[in-house]
Amino acid sequence: MRNNENHIFVDTNCIIAHLVDKYKLLKHTESHSGNALHFLRSRNGKKLFISSLTIAQVTAKLQPYIGAENMISEITDLLQFFHIVEFNEKDIQAALTNPLSKDIEDLYQYEMSQKVKCFYVMTNNTKDFSALANIVAFAPSKVRKIIC
Repeated sequence: MRNNENHIFVDTNCIIAHLVDKYKLLKHTESHSGNALHFLRSRNGKKLFISSLTIAQVTAKLQPYIGAENMISEITDLLQFFHIVEFNEKDIQAALTNPLSKDIEDLYQYEMSQKVKCFYVMTNNTKDFSALANIVAFAPSKVRKIIC
C-alpha cells in the first residue's frame, strides 16, 4: 500500500532547531523550522508525526539550557500538535539491517515514519534520507513549495 500524502513525519533536528531559535541558544541561526512547523500546523487534513525517540532526544539535548519547567511546557506543546510514534526494538532491528544509509539515528526515524505510512519527512538532513524508499524528504525552508 502507498504512503499517505497527508502524513508528515518531522525529524528530531527540526524540533531542536525550532527550540534553539525560540530560546535564542545560538547567536546566529538561520533555521526555518519554526515557520515550517507553524505552516504545517495550519494545513487542514495534514497529520504530523514525531517519534517517542524525538521526545527523549529533545529533552536530553535542551533541558540543561532551558530548564525543567520550560522543557515540560515544550513537551506538552509537542504532545498537543503531533501524533507520537512509539520507538521499539523492532524499529532498532529494522534500522540496523537497512543498508541504504550510514546514519543509524536517521534510519530509526525513517522506520518510525514508515510505521504510520508517512509520504513526507521534514528534515535538515535531506541527503541522509535521499536513498530511502517510499518518502519525499524536504528541508523546512522548502515546506511551502512541497506541501499544499
